[in-house]
Amino acid sequence: MKRRTFLAVTATTTTATVAGCLGGETLSAELADGETETFEASEGDEYDVAVEVEDGDNAVVYLRYDIEKTTEEIEDEDDAAAAIGGMFSGPLISDRVEGEETFEVEIEADGYYTVGVETGAASITIS
Repeated sequence: MKRRTFLAVTATTTTATVAGCLGGETLSAELADGETETFEASEGDEYDVAVEVEDGDNAVVYLRYDIEKTTEEIEDEDDAAAAIGGMFSGPLISDRVEGEETFEVEIEADGYYTVGVETGAASITIS
């Protein structure tokens, strides 16, 4: 019985580790003038945020902690502490982008994050 438990735990851990290494897209969206998308992330996660502006124009793009969505999902004291930490973090991205640009970001607190376009239009991929 102990051997089966050990093998099951080892197989699960290996699968999770390999899945994490393979990466993949967390979010892919085409956003314009005030549109947003939200995704969940954990403290310490690292992402590449690729922005491609539509029609050769420029766009004001941001990525920031979504305190409203995060507080809706609070389940325990640890979640509440993470929400307080995220509440005081500034935007991870707040830039005018022309053409294409990729940003490297590290998540500062567990919770939900919102990516959006204030003006213009852009395709945004977070991976």
